[in-house]
Amino acid sequence: MEQLKQELQGLKCLIAEQQQPADALIRRWLKQRDPNFTSAEVEEHVQLVKRELAQL
Repeated sequence: MEQLKQELQGLKCLIAEQQQPADALIRRWLKQRDPNFTSAEVEEHVQLVKRELAQL
Protein backbone atom coordinates (compact mmCIF):
# COMPACT_ATOMS: atom_id res chain seq x y z
CA MET A 1 0.00 0.00 0.00
CA GLU A 2 2.83 2.36 0.83
CA GLN A 3 4.44 1.70 -2.55
CA LEU A 4 1.17 2.51 -4.30
CA LYS A 5 0.90 5.75 -2.32
CA GLN A 6 4.45 6.68 -3.36
CA GLU A 7 3.67 5.87 -7.00
CA LEU A 8 0.52 8.00 -6.87
CA GLN A 9 2.47 10.88 -5.31
CA GLY A 10 5.02 10.59 -8.13
CA LEU A 11 2.21 10.55 -10.68
CA LYS A 12 0.69 13.65 -9.09
CA CYS A 13 4.03 15.48 -9.41
CA LEU A 14 4.41 14.33 -13.00
CA ILE A 15 0.93 15.64 -13.85
CA ALA A 16 1.78 18.99 -12.27
CA GLU A 17 4.97 19.27 -14.37
CA GLN A 18 3.60 18.11 -17.72
CA GLN A 19 1.70 19.92 -20.42
CA GLN A 20 -0.26 16.76 -21.22
CA PRO A 21 -3.76 16.26 -19.86
CA ALA A 22 -3.86 14.38 -16.56
CA ASP A 23 -6.07 11.65 -18.06
CA ALA A 24 -3.43 10.76 -20.67
CA LEU A 25 -0.71 10.44 -18.03
CA ILE A 26 -2.97 8.37 -15.77
CA ARG A 27 -3.83 6.03 -18.65
CA ARG A 28 -0.15 5.58 -19.49
CA TRP A 29 0.72 4.96 -15.83
CA LEU A 30 -2.05 2.36 -15.50
CA LYS A 31 -0.88 0.52 -18.64
CA GLN A 32 2.72 0.54 -17.36
CA ARG A 33 1.62 -0.70 -13.95
CA ASP A 34 -0.42 -3.56 -15.44
CA PRO A 35 0.07 -4.22 -19.16
CA ASN A 36 -2.78 -6.75 -19.04
CA PHE A 37 -5.39 -4.03 -18.44
CA THR A 38 -7.86 -3.77 -21.28
CA SER A 39 -8.82 -0.33 -22.57
CA ALA A 40 -12.15 -0.62 -20.76
CA GLU A 41 -10.40 -1.45 -17.48
CA VAL A 42 -8.02 1.48 -17.90
CA GLU A 43 -10.95 3.84 -18.47
CA GLU A 44 -12.68 2.40 -15.41
CA HIS A 45 -9.63 3.01 -13.24
CA VAL A 46 -8.90 6.56 -14.46
CA GLN A 47 -11.63 8.03 -12.24
CA LEU A 48 -10.50 5.96 -9.26
CA VAL A 49 -6.92 7.18 -9.66
CA LYS A 50 -8.10 10.79 -9.98
CA ARG A 51 -10.02 10.44 -6.70
CA GLU A 52 -6.96 8.98 -4.99
CA LEU A 53 -4.75 11.77 -6.33
CA ALA A 54 -7.20 14.38 -5.02
CA GLN A 55 -6.86 12.89 -1.53
CA LEU A 56 -3.05 13.11 -1.47
